[in-house]
Amino acid sequence: MIVGLGATGLSYARHISRTAPAARVMAMDASPSPERARALESILPGAQVGGLDAQALARAEEIFLSPGVPLATPGLQAALRQGVPIRGDLALFAAQAQAPLAAVTGTNGKSTVCQLLYKMAAAQRQGVRLGGNIGTPCLDVLAKDASLYVLEVSSYQLELAAELPTQTAVVLNLSPDHLDRYDTAADYYKTKLALYDHCRQPVVNRALSLNKSLGLELEGAVSFGLDEPPAEQDFGLRPLPDGFMLVRGSRPLVHSASLRLAGEHNLANVLAAIALGERLGLALAGMVETARHFGGLPHRGEHLGKVGGVAFVNDSKATNPGAMAASIKGFAKGRNLLLICGGQAKGLSFAEAAPALGNHVKQAFLIGQDAGQLAAELPPSVIAEDCGCLAEAVSRAYAAAQPGELVLLAPGCASFDQFADYMARGDAFRQLVQELQQ
Repeated sequence: MIVGLGATGLSYARHISRTAPAARVMAMDASPSPERARALESILPGAQVGGLDAQALARAEEIFLSPGVPLATPGLQAALRQGVPIRGDLALFAAQAQAPLAAVTGTNGKSTVCQLLYKMAAAQRQGVRLGGNIGTPCLDVLAKDASLYVLEVSSYQLELAAELPTQTAVVLNLSPDHLDRYDTAADYYKTKLALYDHCRQPVVNRALSLNKSLGLELEGAVSFGLDEPPAEQDFGLRPLPDGFMLVRGSRPLVHSASLRLAGEHNLANVLAAIALGERLGLALAGMVETARHFGGLPHRGEHLGKVGGVAFVNDSKATNPGAMAASIKGFAKGRNLLLICGGQAKGLSFAEAAPALGNHVKQAFLIGQDAGQLAAELPPSVIAEDCGCLAEAVSRAYAAAQPGELVLLAPGCASFDQFADYMARGDAFRQLVQELQQ
């Protein structure tokens, strides 16, 4: 039984076609699309597709669960009580993978660190594979000739992969997220931190290790952070009059001005990627050279150019308050930001973003379903306008901006109230900016 017929669900189908082609398969989805059903039929001819059915789940011999479907779904809980095994793609991957695994999780920055680490490793060796939550499902990157796997893993995936064996791994950062799925932030953090349980060479964010309640006293860990490294094996920043020097212990690596990635949050991402690469035996000099030329990913601090002296940055991937705050602090130069934010708040509070908003945001332009919550939680110093839709927000923000200021899309919310996903939201923002440029 495949539950959830998205990208991961179809990767399960391909996995079954390779490993058990004669198996009887049924797929369940709350709203199965005809396109996905046709794709399943092309992979597993004769496979049935239907809605979620608790009785059918209880009769299944085995359930392959997509990460987007909560394990707490009543039909799944009933199946568990009946003794039906529920599998996740990450655990299935680990059972077959023969090459070392580098795994990256955290609330923010996962995709950037994974892509950068992948580029660093691919520049120095053959057979490096990139997958997981970053795009290509992990089961689809399994290969006999793989020398290294770099995987982005989500908390949802980790729920069914409690014993994931990794060569190296990192939890980049933690801030409240997905509280529409987890009872408390502590539950969410615990799920993320389980990534370290079976890691041979962990990499730890020093900002997290200072929080004693998280229990991050990991033997043999290498650390990174936005401060001076405490030991020669650790990575950090040395402040300079014109920026920062990225360092390992007392050894300088690269000046922050030499990197294409902007913002202190991205300096942390670069340090994390280099620390992971060092644990994998990659050459420091080669990793630094790759980092110099890495421009980041779409929708993650993506510079879209200027219109009339006003800069525009697309950070649509900032889908929670912590990411919003990091984005604001990363791009602000004084109080020069006009912020476009809003969408689905996912049950999260914006209290942790309030200092960044108060210190750096000149005006906020609110969109989406939970604009009212945002307006209520913004600091009094921030002028806010409820714009409804993104097009109206862009128009009003540009009209209010002065040359030298920056319009930043850092929603702090999910996009599903108005867009298919954060990428569609970012694409729409890019198109609106291009129309202004014309």
